[in-house]
Amino acid sequence: MLRKTVKIAALSLVLMGITYGAAIPATNTNKTNTGTNAFLAEFYSGATNNQASQADEYSPFWSTVKIIFYTAIFGVIAYFVVRLIVSKNALPVSEDKQLVDIILTKSMGMSAYLQIVKIGVAYYLFSLAGDGIKLVDKIDDKETIDFIELNREKLKPKETKFMDILSFFPQGKKVDKIDFMRQQKDKLKKL
Repeated sequence: MLRKTVKIAALSLVLMGITYGAAIPATNTNKTNTGTNAFLAEFYSGATNNQASQADEYSPFWSTVKIIFYTAIFGVIAYFVVRLIVSKNALPVSEDKQLVDIILTKSMGMSAYLQIVKIGVAYYLFSLAGDGIKLVDKIDDKETIDFIELNREKLKPKETKFMDILSFFPQGKKVDKIDFMRQQKDKLKKL
């Protein structure tokens, strides 16, 4: 069996050499042929032994561990790259509400809004639309400013949380497990 494998391997090597234009020695001496055949036999027997030992070392468990490890490394690198990009492109955010404060945001249609913004001690009315932000007017009227100050908390835009959005969907019925099992049992008895 081993001799057949060596012969097939030697034949495939010769055919590969012919196919890819490798130079095959033109000498026809028995000494060269026996040396070449011995070298090829030793080479291919070692190659088959190496392949057999490599096949024995293959483990699906270690392949899975490697995949998970490399995926985790890729995920961590991607996370830090995204954080770096976001931090470089982000606008500076100030937690100080004394300088700029959005008092009211009112939707006027698709992608069009009116905003009342307090900048310092002055109030401004802005128009936000797809083509940008435009100053509509500076609010100077004392009555309007007093009304805004008195109703400030009611006028402020509310932060929408994901769970608030989900609360609009109907809730599932609460089912008593014991009662449900009795109903199923009764249905099976009727069959």
